[in-house]
Amino acid sequence: NDTHNFQFIVWGNVTGSVNKQMLPPPTSPDWTNDNKTDGKIVNSENDQNGTTVKSSIGMLTYTPWSHRSFFCEEALVGGHCPLAPVFNTTGKVTLADLPSM
Repeated sequence: NDTHNFQFIVWGNVTGSVNKQMLPPPTSPDWTNDNKTDGKIVNSENDQNGTTVKSSIGMLTYTPWSHRSFFCEEALVGGHCPLAPVFNTTGKVTLADLPSM
């Protein structure tokens, strides 16, 4: 029934690098430069290896749901691709500080 909606939100951060290379320090301007993509999630809509997220939820009293979305264009909330890490040195990270899907 479409009138009974359930919203499931996942917050997270970006870590690592596909190329296993040294990444710039948190203070580097590369993190805010969209042309520098090392260590960031980049948008790709390639059918073979696109940047996608597959959401699937199964519950005892609900109909299982499954949907494949392009991460950067359809699923990402509170950020844009290339998606860089959130650097927070205060030790107090709130959910509002992190991107979600």
